[in-house]
Amino acid sequence: MDFGISKEEIIKALVEIPVWKGFDIAKRLEGQFKLCILSDQMQFKTDHIRQNNDLSLFDYIFFSSEIGVKKPSEKLFQMVLDKIKELPQNCLFIDDKIKNIEAAERLGFQVIHCNNIDLLEQQISVLLYATNNFQKTN
Repeated sequence: MDFGISKEEIIKALVEIPVWKGFDIAKRLEGQFKLCILSDQMQFKTDHIRQNNDLSLFDYIFFSSEIGVKKPSEKLFQMVLDKIKELPQNCLFIDDKIKNIEAAERLGFQVIHCNNIDLLEQQISVLLYATNNFQKTN
């Protein structure tokens, strides 16, 4: 079916979705904790993110298009834990999809279901204060 929208217009719309508002929060946590991106992305969007964002504040970056495994796969979470050399209880997993949150929680991660980016910083602060389980980086 042809909707009269060019491939370029569709790609532009997909890559301009403001999914990186959380970068400001991550910048404030930089140096205090290991920061990771764990994101399910198609290759063109992965390429766009890498080319148009400063990802240097993240210690580890996992894009499904590059590693061949998607959330909520237990294999993916274990791959991440092995790479970052952490126990799940020392990790905070933030996601907007409940199925991903439930999978991480079953494995022992601390989790935040982020359905409002404007409340995320407050949710992180409350969790860090309440649990005090996170290991800061050296």
